[in-house]
Amino acid sequence: MIMHAYDIFIPLSKYSCYDSFYQAWPDGASIQNKNEDTPLHLAAAYTSDKDIIELLLDCAPSSILVLNISGQSPVDRAKSNGLKKNIIGVLKTAADNLALSAEREGWGFKKEKKHTFEV
Repeated sequence: MIMHAYDIFIPLSKYSCYDSFYQAWPDGASIQNKNEDTPLHLAAAYTSDKDIIELLLDCAPSSILVLNISGQSPVDRAKSNGLKKNIIGVLKTAADNLALSAEREGWGFKKEKKHTFEV
């Protein structure tokens, strides 16, 4: 049987043992598979459990902005699989909040000046 990172995270929220799991393996929520999906990508694509999404966002907040090999974010994965609006809403809010935080801290993209040429 092939196990995926997603298989590990689902039971964790149900049994409240995720604290010790993340203390033992803090990078677990940030790993990527061969398609460059994070556990958040997989949960966004396949779960309707909002707690799992929030758990992964708490453990690896920046994973909301990671694009997989197909150029999809976790929000894109949730939309393409037709997940409930509340799951998509949690993901979009997390992405927006992280982008705003990045902009406030100055590590976002800078707007370039557009040059005009006169003839």
